[in-house]
Amino acid sequence: MIDALGLFGTAAATGKPVGEDLMARKAATVLVFAREGADTARRRQLARLDRLPELRQSDVDTYLEIIAATGAREQAERLIERRLRDGRTAFANVALPDGVRQRLSHLADLCGDRDK
Repeated sequence: MIDALGLFGTAAATGKPVGEDLMARKAATVLVFAREGADTARRRQLARLDRLPELRQSDVDTYLEIIAATGAREQAERLIERRLRDGRTAFANVALPDGVRQRLSHLADLCGDRDK
């Protein structure tokens, strides 16, 4: 699964080249959002990119431009925030052994942190 950090972060932060997940054709919610928000011309560009047997850096750059232009990145980040909030709400009032709530909260923080 591709996340925003893997697309828009830095190689120093992720430990791999930016866009590598796109080149590997990993599943991406952000691409679904981009397709939904794309106009006809951008949908055609996405379809062309999807058919390419291999992606060059310029192809990754085109994907990133479309993702940015359609607001897909922000949409994906809002989805992440909503899911984190829902998860925290789900365990907020559940009886849990000592320390479990804190560990779950810490795990949620790690999952939602798009800087590391």
